[in-house]
Amino acid sequence: MTTLPNDPRPNPIPPYAVLSPPRPKPGPVGAFTTADVIFLMQPASWRFKGSSALSSYRNAALVAIAATTRIGPTYALAFGLEAWRAGEIEVPAWLGLNRPIFLPVVAKAVERMIRKRPKGSGETLFVTEKGAEVHVGDVDQSMRAMGRQCGEAWHHDLVERLFQYHDRCFDGVDDRPAVAALARQRLAPDSRLSTRAIAEAAADVARLRAALEQHPLAENARELLGKRGLEAMDKGRRTVFRAERHVPVLSEAVKNDPVCAKLIATPWEKNGQFKLRLRLRDDDFPHVERMRVQKKIRVEEMEYLFNTSARTLERWRIALRDRERTEAEKAEAERWKAEVIRRFTARQDGETQQSFFDRLAEDPTFPFDLNWVRGVLLGAHLLRGVRRR
Repeated sequence: MTTLPNDPRPNPIPPYAVLSPPRPKPGPVGAFTTADVIFLMQPASWRFKGSSALSSYRNAALVAIAATTRIGPTYALAFGLEAWRAGEIEVPAWLGLNRPIFLPVVAKAVERMIRKRPKGSGETLFVTEKGAEVHVGDVDQSMRAMGRQCGEAWHHDLVERLFQYHDRCFDGVDDRPAVAALARQRLAPDSRLSTRAIAEAAADVARLRAALEQHPLAENARELLGKRGLEAMDKGRRTVFRAERHVPVLSEAVKNDPVCAKLIATPWEKNGQFKLRLRLRDDDFPHVERMRVQKKIRVEEMEYLFNTSARTLERWRIALRDRERTEAEKAEAERWKAEVIRRFTARQDGETQQSFFDRLAEDPTFPFDLNWVRGVLLGAHLLRGVRRR
């Protein structure tokens, strides 16, 4: 470690030159347009590698609900199937309407999703591929994946952006108490509205529907979903979700490296991306991974260079590390696998998994990290309570 001159501390801080470059600040991200929201309401937009048809339809329905009723996944995932069919969906609301009014596009999106539900599913409206309740963390993960693949510099919550779109849709509506009742809160221009006025508007269904009909997504659902929806999306102006890849701020080390320069110039055509990515992985990933270890490149930049996700890069990293191990290191890893399984099965009654991990980490001869330990125990089917995605 390089030391600073005249530094009296026993463990001096290395100079900035050997530290990783600072993470660039996020660039400005445009507001959602109606074309952006129509894009998000198409199940085809959520077809990520490894995702199911049900999850695609589920995410599209959640977007339609958030953009038209200001209800996020946290509450929407608790909807009951029978309550939906009976028109008795309710959400917590201290102000305004606690029984939301759903536009036809929401009803259409949800009905399409219901047809994808597996037989024997639970009582909730939104279920997994096995018929169980959906965890909000799974939805958040899909939202982040959408932002990484289709947006600009993504540092904002997608659901919150949908809420902002919902609020802007009612900027031109004169009946502000009705708008506040639909949103279940006072929006920015309505801070002086009285609670009584909002309560009166919430009790008048005709006023609520008149205000809701001015929403851009209030037209016929057939015009917003399916083939016509794609045509409407293409005719509109998309500012956030575009076909181009997200280009992060590239460091000077990345720009000046010949391998990275070649990856930056690589054209990603619509067809053949999978084979191209595998070829680049075999040829160039070891070099780029060494740059990451030397803190010359960020994971975000690597995602751009290989046009893939951080999870895929992590799998490549593990495979590369396994390939580069010597026969002695492989034998040592196999020995530790057996030792970890033996220690885990022989641990005392009442010892938690975390206590076992902490005890193992205190062993000075143990050469691996705890993620490796979890992988070994998962492979041996010894960990309980681990939710598989």
